[in-house]
Amino acid sequence: VWGCRADGVLVGMTFDRAQDVVAWHRHPMAGVVECVESIPAPDGGRDDLWIIARYTIDGQTKRYIAYLSDETDTQVDWCYSDMAATYDGVATTTITGLDYLEGEEVWILRDGARHPNRTVAAGQITLQFAGSVVQVGLPSEAFLETMNLDGGSGAGTSQGKTKRTHYATVRVHQSLGGTAGPDEDHLQEMQYRTPSVPMGEAPPAYTGDLPVEWDGDYSTSSTVLVVKDRPMPLTVIAVMPQLVVSEGR
Repeated sequence: VWGCRADGVLVGMTFDRAQDVVAWHRHPMAGVVECVESIPAPDGGRDDLWIIARYTIDGQTKRYIAYLSDETDTQVDWCYSDMAATYDGVATTTITGLDYLEGEEVWILRDGARHPNRTVAAGQITLQFAGSVVQVGLPSEAFLETMNLDGGSGAGTSQGKTKRTHYATVRVHQSLGGTAGPDEDHLQEMQYRTPSVPMGEAPPAYTGDLPVEWDGDYSTSSTVLVVKDRPMPLTVIAVMPQLVVSEGR
């Protein structure tokens, strides 16, 4: 279920009767969502979300119509940024036709690999290396934060006790990219590249466990934050932290 709040924030609800799941989430965007509609896709295989969103671009108010693209397993076709455009053709370092994002910093996926952000100028951007399939769009970060962790202790619960979380295993499904840590100031990049992946090539999507270690501090409350910070999929199955608990009061 999709909708928009009175303040223009896009929201969605996941409903799964079999699993007894009713869960709302916010989908923050740089623009203000004014209208939401769900209509059947041309192939009839799904419903497509369409929105009208208001943006301030290059000092002017503009409204754009956009739709939520379907997921794909083809890495070069990933589209995980907002108001994205796709170039598909002869390899080039210049991507044009971006007047609608003039002056905005954009995320870039070049041939399935992350490219450093660029700012659109004169309706175009210049890439470091030529790309044949390039996705360009506004940043679309996502955040997942656990509830206050309870790792247990020798005297019962760890809730309310001084503890330190310094390590976590993040289990992901068909994912690439992302960071994790105790808060926004101590995020560490999740590493996907192995010696078997040649330098200059994008690592493939990964399913499995990723160890993340950080310099955590002692506190009576502790959480783990996972952030999607690039135009790639990040599906978190589980977060398994390690805690050091002080038994003293």
